[in-house]
Amino acid sequence: MDDVPWENLQHALALLVFPSDTRVSPYKELLDASRWNASIEKFRQDYFRLYQLAPLSVLAVALQAGLSTMKTPQCYRPIDQRNVECPMCQEPLN
Repeated sequence: MDDVPWENLQHALALLVFPSDTRVSPYKELLDASRWNASIEKFRQDYFRLYQLAPLSVLAVALQAGLSTMKTPQCYRPIDQRNVECPMCQEPLN
């Protein structure tokens, strides 16, 4: 608790005293319902980092990889009109 500023700790302890519909400025923002979304997002980020999970599902990654490897109409053009940087347009794959 040495790295937590004393003022933040005081605000957190004061939240126990004020009702959820308070109009007192610093506590009104801290008790606001929109803070739940920020808390949920922070929890998800920490969960993903803790268990070394990707933010995208495996299915989404597989779909993106599959769609990006599909040939485009540009791959069927004559050799001199193909994109030289496209791996699908190269001779061994085309």
